[in-house]
Amino acid sequence: MNVSEIVELEEFLDKHGRTIELNDNYYVILAKYAVFAKRIETPTGAYMVLTHDDLRNIPILETAIELAKEKGEYHTRISNDKILELIGNGRCCVEYDEEYYRIGIVEVKG
Repeated sequence: MNVSEIVELEEFLDKHGRTIELNDNYYVILAKYAVFAKRIETPTGAYMVLTHDDLRNIPILETAIELAKEKGEYHTRISNDKILELIGNGRCCVEYDEEYYRIGIVEVKG
């Protein structure tokens, strides 16, 4: 799934609920996601500059970037309510502390 599909799915589920009926059976839609951050040499396309204050407002992104800074990359599962907070700007590259990071949201299979 790409970012716009994730946003569309989450907005649909928020509006209509996570339980659906299909052929007299009921199903609960559970979508699981992970955030990843990877340190890169140069940004690819547009990027946004983040400050310490910016990251304090999004703790999971702060953790991802700090650990990517140490290890080169980092990923962890995140709760659905953090998805739009993380990808609201739609950008996949950020600059933080004079280094560049690729940030992404991926669907967790299984």
